[in-house]
Amino acid sequence: MSGSLEALDTALIIAVTGNLTSKRFPGSGNLHTRGSVISPGSGIVIAADGDVTLSGSLVEVDGTEPFLWISGANIQINSRTVLTSPSPYGTTQVDIEAYPGSLTTTRPITTSGEGGYIVMYAGGDIAIGDKMRVSGTDGISQILISADGDVAIDAPLACRTGGDFEVTGAQKIAIHSDVIVTTGRSTGENAQAIVTPAPGGSVEITGKIKAFGEVATGIGEITIGPACSVALSGELLARKGTTTVQYSDSFDATGGRLVATASQGGNQILCRCIDNNNDGTCDGGCAIPPVGLNQAVTSPKPVVEPVPMSACGS
Repeated sequence: MSGSLEALDTALIIAVTGNLTSKRFPGSGNLHTRGSVISPGSGIVIAADGDVTLSGSLVEVDGTEPFLWISGANIQINSRTVLTSPSPYGTTQVDIEAYPGSLTTTRPITTSGEGGYIVMYAGGDIAIGDKMRVSGTDGISQILISADGDVAIDAPLACRTGGDFEVTGAQKIAIHSDVIVTTGRSTGENAQAIVTPAPGGSVEITGKIKAFGEVATGIGEITIGPACSVALSGELLARKGTTTVQYSDSFDATGGRLVATASQGGNQILCRCIDNNNDGTCDGGCAIPPVGLNQAVTSPKPVVEPVPMSACGS
């Protein structure tokens, strides 16, 4: 498909039994739906039994409650994607599911409204290659990513206003760029970032994860783990909040930075404790102590707490 498809005050639905590809040449390959302020039904639905490859110039949805739903075996998004709600109460919705294959983005995905979400799932790997941003005026802004394979984030992600960023379920989670979440402007919603791999999985952070508490009742929270291993050479910054790293077999903070607020709990490191008879009760300190904390920048000084956990592979 190289031409443009456009719908007004309704949904644009594309369903195919094979593969679907949009491209720029000889046309633009644009997909666009536009809804009025009183029409909530503006959206795009793409469902393919095969692969979905969007390589047109633009995927755009405007409306009170704009939505984009994509499902396919493997999905590659090479088109700039924009969802906009002009309504002060409009929520944007992006749902992308690749099964049993992989999901890759190489162009920006941005949304703006009162709040909104981007939800991604893949039976294989997920690779984020360009920025994603959910902007809200006063609602909840979420980016939720889960995969049965690996997740690699190589571009900036942002949840503005009532921010909630979560990456879960993957075997390996690698964050090589910046992730920013902020609290609600007046709602007092907390800003939270959660990175939890599958059991036995690992986390690598070379970028920066920032959770900003910005109003009196909203705090910033960053939680890494539980994980088998965590490597942090990047930064965890929780303004007006807490950072928590939980690991069972290894935590290397060499070259990393952990900054939190002491009055909110500060920096917490939870390690697997020595449990001689495997009764779920700690008999000693960390089975494998963290390394690199002396080479890391920390404020306040982290509190290391042994807790009952299973060893990797057990």
